[in-house]
Order: sequence, then C-alpha cells, then structure tokens
Amino acid sequence: MKKSMIAIGLASLALTGCYSDITVRERAPLMVESVEVSKPVEQQYREFKGQVVTAEQTKLSFRIQGEISHLLVKPGQSVKKGQVVAKLDDEKLQQQYRDALAQYELATKQLRRGTELYARDMISNSELDELTSNRQLAKAQYQNIQHQIQYTSLKAPFSGVVAEVSKERFENVGPGETVVSIYQDDKVYVKISLSDHILASITPQAQRNAYQPVRFSLGLRTASP
Repeated sequence: MKKSMIAIGLASLALTGCYSDITVRERAPLMVESVEVSKPVEQQYREFKGQVVTAEQTKLSFRIQGEISHLLVKPGQSVKKGQVVAKLDDEKLQQQYRDALAQYELATKQLRRGTELYARDMISNSELDELTSNRQLAKAQYQNIQHQIQYTSLKAPFSGVVAEVSKERFENVGPGETVVSIYQDDKVYVKISLSDHILASITPQAQRNAYQPVRFSLGLRTASP
C-alpha cells in the first residue's frame, strides 16, 4: 500500500513537470476599421469671370445726305421707341416742299377744269391726257419731297440706351453713315471662357433638371432665368 502511494506521488510530480512549460495566451480582440461614407454631392458651384456685352446694338443712319443740325442725345442716355435722336438741316427741303405743293395744287385745278371742258367737247382727249399726266407727275414730286423731309429726322427703332454718338453737329453725312448707336438695356449677354471638360459636362438633360446658373453683379446675387 505504501508502495502504491509513492507511485501515485511520483506520477503526479511527473505530470506537474510536463505541464509547467505550457503558457495560456489570451486571444487578441478583433479589430475592425470603419470608414464613414459621406453624402453624395448634389450641388456643385463653379465661379467664372465674364464680360457683359449688349444683346443687340443697332447703328442708326440717315437715308439721305445732309448737314446735321441737331444731335439730341448723349452716350448713356435712355431713349424711347420713336424718339428723335438727330435731325438734318431741312431748310432747302422745306422750300422744295412748298414749291412742289403749289405745283400739285395747280395741276389738280387744271385737271379739274380740263375735265369740265372735255365734257363739253372743248378740248381733245390728248389734251385731257396731258393734264392728267401733269397732275400725276406733280403728285409724285410732292410725295417724294414729303418723304425726304421725314428722312431728316433720325428716330430710335426701339427703347434702349445710347451706346455711342459718332457724328457732331454741323457735320455733313451721307446715306448709311452711322450717326448714333443704341442697344436694348433689358437684355444683355455675358461672355465667359469655359474649358472643354466643363462644356462636355453640361448636357441638355442636366441643364434641364439640375443646372441653375447664378450671376453676381456688383456684389448682388441673382438667379438667372
């Protein structure tokens, strides 16, 4: 019995000696790296410098030759449609108008008198035709002078702003020579330079759905239509 107890003791010591070199290690915690996904970009702003230019600039000129007697506007001045901006000296034309009117009235009276005489067989058909032709010629000359007098006034074809006055008072001008330039102030264009990359990104579909240009003028922000 005593030998058995000794044997069990030796076996225990042997087992203890075998397991004395075993080290128990704790499992390292599992590390997970997280990445925060930002919200997709819904709006993007770009700034461009541009130059404001007039949408429509019209050069005004007289239809006839003459001397400028009046310049009634200055650069930067606002004008209304139909407003007179310059006038030619029409003194000679006014005298021609009075002479043409007198000739027309005389030819009209002669034709009326000739018609009465022809009805009473006092003049021939050829004489009546001559009186008729004289009246038609006098009427044409009278109307031509009327039109020329109207052409001595240069009027604005639309409401706008005077951009430039190219002539001076008492200066002779010919037909088609620019006297005044005006532009519409209710509409302007802005010229900007864009790269090919930006132009390619602006598609009609994107422009219709999301593209909303905004202009800044003198510190003021305004949404473009």
